[in-house]
Amino acid sequence: MGIGTVIFVSVATFFVLGGVRRMLWMRHSGRWGRHGRRRMGGYVMNRVLDELGADDRQRSQVRSIKEKLFDGLRGLRGARRELLSKVLDRMAQDELDAAAIDAATDELIGKARAQVRQALVDLHATLTPDQRRKAVELARRRLAYFGA
Repeated sequence: MGIGTVIFVSVATFFVLGGVRRMLWMRHSGRWGRHGRRRMGGYVMNRVLDELGADDRQRSQVRSIKEKLFDGLRGLRGARRELLSKVLDRMAQDELDAAAIDAATDELIGKARAQVRQALVDLHATLTPDQRRKAVELARRRLAYFGA
């Protein structure tokens, strides 16, 4: 795995705050209640922006980037249901077409990847070079803390 991939995954994990997987794949509201994860994510994001020394314009842009990303990923829930339906249909057949399952899965993952990539491009344009360096350092510390 190249250093570019490691940095991409680290920064994506850090700024998406680990909520993407839960939002994309889980339907229940989790341990913080119906809107608690969003509030908790906002708290963590504000703490990170404080550490980065972000101004009001940057804070507004980062919130907008986050909401656009989360809304886009929420939109993939329907595609996930369709994918599961296709997989179950294939499982009921006499022979399993693994290539068709891979193609359907790759399509959904590709859509999610494109949205995360665009959010990172927008975030990169919003932060100054010094803020980006600090963000990467914070992301690495967070990944190390959680054993990633």
